[in-house]
Amino acid sequence: MFHLIRNLLQILRPNSSRLYTYIQSPIVAGVQFSTAHGLKLKTGREPLWVNLGYWRDVELCTLNNYARWPELLTQAQMNLAALLAETAKLGDDDEVLDCGFGYGDQDIFWLEKYKPRRIVGINITKEQVRVASERVRLLNLEDRVDFRHASATKIPFSPKTFDVVLALECAFHFNTRETFLREAARVLRPGGRIAIADVFCTERRNISLRQRLRQNISRRRYHFPSANLWTRDEYKATLEGLGFQDISIVSIAEDVFRPFQRQWVQFSKDPTTDKITQHVEKVAGLSRDQFMWNLGLGVDEYAVVFARES
Repeated sequence: MFHLIRNLLQILRPNSSRLYTYIQSPIVAGVQFSTAHGLKLKTGREPLWVNLGYWRDVELCTLNNYARWPELLTQAQMNLAALLAETAKLGDDDEVLDCGFGYGDQDIFWLEKYKPRRIVGINITKEQVRVASERVRLLNLEDRVDFRHASATKIPFSPKTFDVVLALECAFHFNTRETFLREAARVLRPGGRIAIADVFCTERRNISLRQRLRQNISRRRYHFPSANLWTRDEYKATLEGLGFQDISIVSIAEDVFRPFQRQWVQFSKDPTTDKITQHVEKVAGLSRDQFMWNLGLGVDEYAVVFARES
C-alpha cells in the first residue's frame, strides 16, 4: 500500500530523492532489500550497482547459464564504469567529480583500478550518501573519496576545481541536464574532461496521444524531465554552445539495451525453464524501438559522451 502511494506521489510530484530512497532498488539480483531506505552493510563490498551494464565482452544470458546471471550482470555493470573511465582518460593525477554516484560502486572501482588522486561524489539522495559513505569507511578509503549531499545542477565548488567530471547513467534525471553541463563546465579546469553514460532519442517521432500520455507518466515516475528528451544533434549542440570541444557521442545501445532486457527475467518470481526460453527468444527478435526504454520513456539511444573544456 505504501509503495503504491509513493509511486502515485512520485507521478504527481517527481523527485529523484524519493525515487532512489523508496522506489528504485539497486539493479542486482538476489539482494535482500528493495531500496536505500534502511539498507545495512556488512563488508562494503556488496554489489549495489544501479546501471544497465555494458555487455560487449560479457557472456550473454541463456537458459544454460541462468545460475550465473547475477555474476554476469555485475560484470557488465563494472564494464560500463570502466568504459566511462577510459573514455575520460582517467589517470592517477586527476581530481574527479562524480555526479549522481548511486551507492558508490563505481567510485570504489575507479579508485582501485585507475587510482585517481581524489574523487568527490555528489548525490541528491541522502540515503545513498549515507550508504556510500559507510562503504568507504568500511573499506578505509575515506582519505581518497568524499561523498556529499548536493545537487549536480548546483555544484558546491569553486570554478576550475576538477580535472574530470563523470556522470554514470544519471544525467537524464538532472533538472535539467543542460544546467548540469553548464555547472560542469564551470568547475572543470582548462582542458578538463567530461564523460557521461546517458540515454536520449535518435529522432523526434510522432506518437499517439495514448503513447505520449504513458511516456509522460513513466518519465515523471522515474524523474526524467521532458526538457532532457534530446536527440543526438541537440546533445552535441548544447555541448558546443557551452564551449566544450573535442565532442564525441558513441552509441553503445546494442551492447546495453538488448542484453540487459534479455536477462531481466531473472528479477521475476520463480522463472521457469519455459519462461526463460520464451523471454530470451522474444528479446532476440526485438527492434530498438521495441525495447522497454523506448516504449516507456521515449528513449532508444544509449551513448558514451565525451567533451573537453576549452
